[in-house]
Amino acid sequence: MLLAKCGIVDDQEKKKYSWIYVDIDTSHLWQSLPKHNAMSSFADFIKAVFKLYPGAEGDHKWTITDMDKLIGEQLHLGIHDMAGLGTYYRAFYTITSFLRDRNHISEAEQCRAFFRGFQADLWTRISRI
Repeated sequence: MLLAKCGIVDDQEKKKYSWIYVDIDTSHLWQSLPKHNAMSSFADFIKAVFKLYPGAEGDHKWTITDMDKLIGEQLHLGIHDMAGLGTYYRAFYTITSFLRDRNHISEAEQCRAFFRGFQADLWTRISRI
């Protein structure tokens, strides 16, 4: 964590640095949380902040809809070079590995979904190799 790298170990200092770079309204909101007081740990404070942002918890980071959206966008844009393929692969892998870890998709579904992002003519050329 960045705070540890900077030598910030005190929970109160961690709380202070957590809101110092956000906009003023967000800063006031976070400071108004009961878990911001001196008796609460930094971990409790972070949990309280996450409750302000439904869907921000780790279990809801990516959805199958996000995967389908990425595939559709990639199909529309096309893959024109290795850099484009790499960009698509990294985004696809990030989303689908999250979904696989939570058993939302299988390995077979992940493989089939990846190739849906390829335009038909590119896929035909690849499959001939």
